[in-house]
Amino acid sequence: MRSFALLSLGFIASAAAQLVQTGASVKLNDVYYYVSPYSQGKAYDGPFNVKSLPRAFGFTPITVVADELEKESLEGLFGNWTTKDDVWQPAFLSTIFLAGQKTPCLTKASYHEDVSSIVVPLNKDAKLPSGPYFLDTSSGEVYQAFRLYADFAGAFTESLIQAPKGDLFQPLSAQIPASASLTIGVPSRLYFTKTAEKPLAGVRIGVKDIYDLAGVKKSNGNRAWYGLYPAAGKTATAIQNLIDAGGIVVGYQKTSQFANGESPTADWVDYHAPFNPRGDGYNNPSSSSAGAGASVASYQWLDIAVGSDTGGSIRGPAGVQGLFGNRPSHGLVSLANVMPLSPTLDTPGFLVRDPEIWDAASKAMYQGNYTSFARGKAKYPTKLLTLGFPASTTPAGRILNDFAAKLASHVGGKLTALDLNAAWSSSVPAGAKGALPLSASPSTPTTLRPTADAAPS
Repeated sequence: MRSFALLSLGFIASAAAQLVQTGASVKLNDVYYYVSPYSQGKAYDGPFNVKSLPRAFGFTPITVVADELEKESLEGLFGNWTTKDDVWQPAFLSTIFLAGQKTPCLTKASYHEDVSSIVVPLNKDAKLPSGPYFLDTSSGEVYQAFRLYADFAGAFTESLIQAPKGDLFQPLSAQIPASASLTIGVPSRLYFTKTAEKPLAGVRIGVKDIYDLAGVKKSNGNRAWYGLYPAAGKTATAIQNLIDAGGIVVGYQKTSQFANGESPTADWVDYHAPFNPRGDGYNNPSSSSAGAGASVASYQWLDIAVGSDTGGSIRGPAGVQGLFGNRPSHGLVSLANVMPLSPTLDTPGFLVRDPEIWDAASKAMYQGNYTSFARGKAKYPTKLLTLGFPASTTPAGRILNDFAAKLASHVGGKLTALDLNAAWSSSVPAGAKGALPLSASPSTPTTLRPTADAAPS
């Protein structure tokens, strides 16, 4: 019987279920939050049982002040946080863990309107940045707070959370009330301080769904691909460079299938096209970096999106959604672990609202292959050419020509209408003699048209 009992215990042990913590979601003063599954250490040594504190799933909201400040300066500090951060709110002031407190006792105070606070000495061994957290009252361990937002523009394919070391990702398991929208979580900006080594510290990044991210699957804009292929074992170099510079990836973003150009809604079959927020909110977002463009144009809580440009996949979405974006030179960074469309033309790049973040991200991604002119004197081209602009007697012509004239005045340049036929005739390659360009018009793209006696190519 004893032998049988031992065998039974061995069988039970080998068949034990695996339970993995994926975080939890809570609601604090009508704002939804996600409690990260990664412990940041202990703010308090041992259980923290104060019956008057709000709690859910054993968690209570707290504020950590990691700098040794006088209590008299806390009110001004918290007032600054309300304008600096979209995650922290006064409800986190129910308990304040303050560094440098000499006495171990709890004291009561009020630092924001009607919020009553308990001030507690911060564990002297804690290495926590200031900001909002959720404290496990049974262990004293703290977890970062992520504010949850609805992806109402339909820009994302998957919401993700990045491991503290930036070497692994997992789906963010939370959902807030929304109509057919994913939920995206963003960490507090208070956790991060930009440095020379971490110029992107805390910058929130969306990634086009063609780049590998370690630990999760990608779709390349195709449901079958997502279902058939396993999770990536390594993050693409272009994205890892941003993470190493302090960037925080918050999710995968929609691309048209396999990064080909598509127009909504006829071409978008596996996933609905994102919504361009400009105009009436139903304009074409362009492609293939459609999710990247729609997200940055729609959400102030997102700082930057990584797209790719082969034949206009960054320039198109940037142009129609009022963003900064360009096609960089080819070969600036490795495209290993990225779905190829045309290896001789594929380039990684950004869609942004803020040119300073654009500059910092470009330097982080392209490293030694990038030269920043952010601090130098701007140099603009002095020769500006227009092609196919309508006459100023039309409403569209007035807008375009007025803009071009103001641009020329701003850069101190000269505005000239390009005569495409003359330019072609003066520079035609030897192998293309006899071919003429089509005359440009507002509705006709400029292409080459062979003459009747030209040999077919």
